Amino acid sequence: APTGGVVLQVSIEPGERVMDDADDAALSIADTSTYLLKMEVDELDISEVRQGQKASVTLDSFTNQVFEGTVTDISPSPSSEDSDSIVTYEVTITLDAEGHDVGFLSGMTANANIETQILEDAVVVPTQAIQSDQVDGQSITYVEVLDGPNSTSRVEVETGLRSGSMTQVTAGLEVGDQVVIRQQFEQPNL
Repeated sequence: APTGGVVLQVSIEPGERVMDDADDAALSIADTSTYLLKMEVDELDISEVRQGQKASVTLDSFTNQVFEGTVTDISPSPSSEDSDSIVTYEVTITLDAEGHDVGFLSGMTANANIETQILEDAVVVPTQAIQSDQVDGQSITYVEVLDGPNSTSRVEVETGLRSGSMTQVTAGLEVGDQVVIRQQFEQPNL
């Protein structure tokens, strides 16, 4: 074989003749020197993704391990554009698994966080702490801040970047402020 790797599929039987001009490959070989993660990114986030950005990848099969990677390709055409679904684009991340005998297998479930921007010393809060309301016909964004053992106050904030479950607060809070997250509980039918 012209390349090293792992045999994925054998399409011939013992004793069967292999022809150079055959339409079907006798063997399918996976190149294990490079691991690629192909993932879908929705249209709301794709404008922030660039080739060369770093990514942290976790696989369900490898708990408590984070693998580093780099965005190496972004499809210019959508992968899906059904009228019932969000438009997505395929992004390829090349994983840095060199020197690791990791045992990746084709088709494993993975999650990736792509580092689109780095903010130093940012004030962030859980996204579910961010609330909005109408006051005098104006929409305001606020959080509730703990200001005593059993009391909170509404503090108007301005928000910035959002990453997963966290949102940057650009104005209104200081480091050390304790925000309150309202929990919703369902009452059983009585």
